[in-house]
Amino acid sequence: MTPSMADYFLPFTPRGKAIEVKAIGIKEKHGYGAYDPVDPVDLASRMGVELIPESWFDRLDVDHRRQVLVEMGRDWSAGSLPVAGRTHVLLNPTHSPERRSPTLAEELVHVALGHPRSKLMTIDGVPIRTCQHDVESEAYAVATALLMPYQSIFNHIKAGKSIETIPAIVPVSAECRAYRTKMAGLWAMARKRGLVT
Repeated sequence: MTPSMADYFLPFTPRGKAIEVKAIGIKEKHGYGAYDPVDPVDLASRMGVELIPESWFDRLDVDHRRQVLVEMGRDWSAGSLPVAGRTHVLLNPTHSPERRSPTLAEELVHVALGHPRSKLMTIDGVPIRTCQHDVESEAYAVATALLMPYQSIFNHIKAGKSIETIPAIVPVSAECRAYRTKMAGLWAMARKRGLVT
């Protein structure tokens, strides 16, 4: 018998609950427990998503590699492409592990939730990428829920432990932990306990 959402330990806020429910759905579809933290590299494997190795950039000539990784290195985090029926993800190797981990999780959420792909287009000779901010916001919120499940954050804060030490299965930044706490609806609880200013 399939459990109902009432059987899960979920956030109290409607937005927090919606995020957690989507994360749980992705986890359960790919063989994780509802409260398990997810390593995005393992999830990619379970989803059949190919991670393009960093050595791919070695195939670019020096000028293109400099342009992509140095001149524009801060302007992009990852890209996903469908090739022969399989999604391939390329991560920006110049970014820190604390940034790449949530970025990969976010790309996987886009795939898992069937989000529309952004498009590259040229307008008046200027290349641009389309962006649906609500889709990007949802993907990042669900991605952080995969990395740091609600139950573990709730228990961590209830125990009076710092937000900066919220456990995560992969490297994440302090800003990512704070964002996840807010999206889980636990910021007020953390503030009341003197864990944030």
